[in-house]
Amino acid sequence: MTESPQIRTEVDGRVLKIVVDNVRKKNAFVPEMMVALADALTVFDRDDELWVAVLCAAGEHTTAGLDMPKFFGPTATPVEPAPDAAPRASARWSRSAASPRSAARTSVSSRARAGATRCIT
Repeated sequence: MTESPQIRTEVDGRVLKIVVDNVRKKNAFVPEMMVALADALTVFDRDDELWVAVLCAAGEHTTAGLDMPKFFGPTATPVEPAPDAAPRASARWSRSAASPRSAARTSVSSRARAGATRCIT
């Protein structure tokens, strides 16, 4: 847990763990965190050695949603994504449906729909 809001990433084998860390505000997202989350997901999308991405939350709360004043209030922080942050659609669609990564995504998606979405850090 940190004092400033952030998205942390850790790699363990073929798993990318993405941690939402803004405990002081119940893990509410600020604009910089949205960009960092997009960057982390882009890293996952572009690295064929990573099969699974797990989104976790630091502390007791998954997320309170958006820290609205940081997005829309008088103290809003405009943040532009990096120019190369957009995922490559061709890489995403060219993978074989039978690849281990696709199977892992399917398994994780099925578990998420079944309600197993809490990750304790």
